[in-house]
Amino acid sequence: MIDNHRKAFVNAEPFSREYVKIDGTLYLLDMRHTLEYGTECMAFECNGLGKVKSVMDVWAKRGIALTKNEFEKCKREFMEDMRRRNHVQN
Repeated sequence: MIDNHRKAFVNAEPFSREYVKIDGTLYLLDMRHTLEYGTECMAFECNGLGKVKSVMDVWAKRGIALTKNEFEKCKREFMEDMRRRNHVQN
């Protein structure tokens, strides 16, 4: 499963990408269409230089339209979810 996910991610061109910083942690949001999973909006934790730490996503949403509006919606949902998680942990 992990190898298939990695191949799907690497073989598809990104539709939209953006870096987001939440509580001092940098994330890369990436939206693309893959043959295996359809449209995905995924978030990956990055180091301070913007390099992705792991190909395993920390958040994902699938089965959505491949549009800029949907990407902005994913970004808002991701940020709200991560802030909620961080608030509960603290």
